[in-house]
Amino acid sequence: MNLNLVTHENKLKNTLDLLKQNNHPDVASKCVEVLSRIVNNIILHPDDPKYTKISCNSKTLTGNVLNTKYGIDFLLNCGFQRQGEFALHHLV
Repeated sequence: MNLNLVTHENKLKNTLDLLKQNNHPDVASKCVEVLSRIVNNIILHPDDPKYTKISCNSKTLTGNVLNTKYGIDFLLNCGFQRQGEFALHHLV
């Protein structure tokens, strides 16, 4: 297995661990649910901007990910980059 892939996988796992440790279990669970949906949509639709760009004005994203400790870190570790203050764009 590629060392970079293992390192990246560990980074994602560590971020999820931090998310779970630093948030109420219900908050962490909802955040992980939304993050899973985002990642699964990118896997299923890698070229569709509907899934590769996320508006930071989205109530779902703001309420369940951006306001959760380490939620944004997970997205950034997945390859999203900030596009101004209102959007995230998946580049990987």
